[in-house]
Amino acid sequence: MTNMVSVTVENIQQVVDTSMQQPLVFCFTSSQAPESMQMLGQLQTINSRMGNFTLAHVDCDAQPQIVQYFRIQGVPTVIILKEGQPVDAFSGMKSDSELEQALKPHLPSEVDMLFEQGVVLLSEGKASEAVKVLHQAYTLEPSAIVAKAYAHALLDNKQNADAGEIIASIRLEDQDGEYDTLKSKYQLALEAADSPEIRQLFATVEAEPENMTALVELAVALHGAGRNEEALEHLLCVLKKDLAAGNGEVRKSLMDILSALGQGDPLAAKYRRGLYSLLY
Repeated sequence: MTNMVSVTVENIQQVVDTSMQQPLVFCFTSSQAPESMQMLGQLQTINSRMGNFTLAHVDCDAQPQIVQYFRIQGVPTVIILKEGQPVDAFSGMKSDSELEQALKPHLPSEVDMLFEQGVVLLSEGKASEAVKVLHQAYTLEPSAIVAKAYAHALLDNKQNADAGEIIASIRLEDQDGEYDTLKSKYQLALEAADSPEIRQLFATVEAEPENMTALVELAVALHGAGRNEEALEHLLCVLKKDLAAGNGEVRKSLMDILSALGQGDPLAAKYRRGLYSLLY
């Protein structure tokens, strides 16, 4: 779907304001120059595929005041704005590849888009979704700024072990104030994940290995603290000996945790395979 707006004298300021969020590409056309409409079509196609800029169409025949304001000498003309300021302009026809090359230096990369999306999700408290998006960004470009945001998302999603690995990978020259905050957040998460309740449940399970109620309670507590691999491992070890352990409650608990982790989670995939190997 094309992100395009038709520009008029009434809405031009509102349209220009959108360049504060993402690049704005003005395309000036005229019915007296059919090739200019071809250029608009090319830009619409690129916009539909890339989606990382707003396309603003100015009909020069209907909007002479805007034409005069931008001092347009001929069509097609393209003007690119970022943060309210023109950063590039060109006139005349271009091939699709030439258009893309002309736009590319001014458009956010895939990593930039994923990073911004992930940060917004994180600010909205959608940690699980933020982890998925920032993981993609980190895979494409493991820069310090992406790594820090990714680690924050992992900690908010209680994936402490994964967050610890990311934090450890941040180079000395990138260890600034935000890094210190991240380290403190990580330490607090580790302390919270080793609560007195969990320690007591560990002691009960060790003293009473046949107490399946305590085992399930321990798994639930570990899952709540983000210690998912420990929770799943304890449950699967028991299921390897007895698939019906705890009248089916152990198996149900494992499946509940797998479901909570989701289909795309690699840890869930690992333990789902382990469970299936016992069932089949």
